[in-house]
Amino acid sequence: MEADNQTEDVFNQKILIEALGGNEKIAKELLIKFRDSLPARIAKLEAALSTGDLDSAKNASHQLKGAAATMGAAPLSYICEQIELAAIAGDSSPLPALHIAFSRSVAKLAAELAKL
Repeated sequence: MEADNQTEDVFNQKILIEALGGNEKIAKELLIKFRDSLPARIAKLEAALSTGDLDSAKNASHQLKGAAATMGAAPLSYICEQIELAAIAGDSSPLPALHIAFSRSVAKLAAELAKL
């Protein structure tokens, strides 16, 4: 499961493989499960951001942040963390820009995961 540099900018499979003791087969299976669960996770956070529901945005971003970090998708995890922090603070002002960044990051990640 070699990744090119562009893929590593979106997600780094090596992080997951190392966490699994080098087991590339299990890593690929987990990435596929993550890929398959991504649309529902995205929809949940998109809905919360679109309606300004900070509590739901906090919960959805927290869940996606952890899953993305585990899979080695650091850029998405970081954006989700920023959304979560803004929601916790009750500050919706950064959310429009974060929503755009989230959408871009998800599109790049989905494109890479579709290659699995």
